[in-house]
Amino acid sequence: MPSTMNPDSTVPDCAYEIDHVHGFAGDRNTNLLHFGKSNNEIVFATAALGVVQNLTTKKQRFFGGGEKDKDAEKYLKDWPTH
Repeated sequence: MPSTMNPDSTVPDCAYEIDHVHGFAGDRNTNLLHFGKSNNEIVFATAALGVVQNLTTKKQRFFGGGEKDKDAEKYLKDWPTH
């Protein structure tokens, strides 16, 4: 990071709500798509978020997502806003 930059490292006072996840890198992640409890749902991962999608209703449930990427953290130790 250039010495002229002075990033704000405080956590913003905001939240987000996930409505729907779009996209899946199936060409690179060939073992991350599975059937759920029945053949009516699929389970896949995208970044640090797990997604369970009902194939009939198109509704999604989510788990995870609050974790930091440990590899990225290892390489970006000096970046205060990561």
